[in-house]
Amino acid sequence: LAIVRAQWDLSRALIDRLKGGHRFVLIGTMVARSVIAWFLIAQISDDTPGPLFFLLALLVLVGQRAYNVARSALVPTVVTSDDELVEANSKLGMLSGIMGFVAAGPALLFSLIGPEMVVTLGALMADVAHSRPIPVSATSDSEDTRHRHDLEMSSYEGPTGIVGVLADAATQVGVASAACWAAVPHYA
Repeated sequence: LAIVRAQWDLSRALIDRLKGGHRFVLIGTMVARSVIAWFLIAQISDDTPGPLFFLLALLVLVGQRAYNVARSALVPTVVTSDDELVEANSKLGMLSGIMGFVAAGPALLFSLIGPEMVVTLGALMADVAHSRPIPVSATSDSEDTRHRHDLEMSSYEGPTGIVGVLADAATQVGVASAACWAAVPHYA
């Protein structure tokens, strides 16, 4: 416990002294919680959850606490008066509540009906003109899904984003996935 406390005090001191440290923690905890949540989703099954499920749930809660602490430290640095501080904190609290409510709806719906397929939408910058129709490509890694919906196999080999992570998570839990990409001009 003493080692964990010392590490926390040291990291807190570094975060406070680094320029933009609180912003880094805010963004880092959001990304980390998202990634951990996807691993947590993969652990959900009809069986009794194993120890990894509970460890991941704990990590999500710890990440939420770190996010709240960093947010509480950051907000006073970007406002100029007490009135602005109260307004900013109330807006952040309201936004958090709204997003939790909004996210609960689709989650409940999907848990009741069980999704058969996940379709992700993305945009990529390309050499296309805004005056022409937007080219859209639809791909899937699953041979069955490609055959059934007349899709192509993706030939992209490079860094991935959240769309790739979502498609991979769906595949890991046995849900078919497809991706639709729209080519947009870089100046759009």
